[in-house]
Amino acid sequence: MIVIPSARRNLLLLEPTDSPKETPRLKSVLTDIHFWVPVAVLLAGFLLLSFMR
Repeated sequence: MIVIPSARRNLLLLEPTDSPKETPRLKSVLTDIHFWVPVAVLLAGFLLLSFMR
């Protein structure tokens, strides 16, 4: 049986969201490719529609 000291055990049980350096939500959204690809497709669609009129 392996015994892990309590301090080390607590470090192993931390959830990924408990990181000491959290990025702000706005920065996460603005630097995410999954946000910008649909925005670019939407803008391209509006541009295409404006030329079709």
